[in-house]
Amino acid sequence: MLIQKHSNSKKQTTPVIIIGGGIAGLICAVHLVERGIKPLMLEAEPRADKI
Repeated sequence: MLIQKHSNSKKQTTPVIIIGGGIAGLICAVHLVERGIKPLMLEAEPRADKI
């Protein structure tokens, strides 16, 4: 996954939605949160870790 860091500090205006709470969705969410982006994760199951 390649995410470019911007030199100017703008607030996030585009919502990020992660569909699926499997291992890939969880890893994606972690990477986004580490960069200050708050994603919305959608999962059909009651838990987000099907492993």
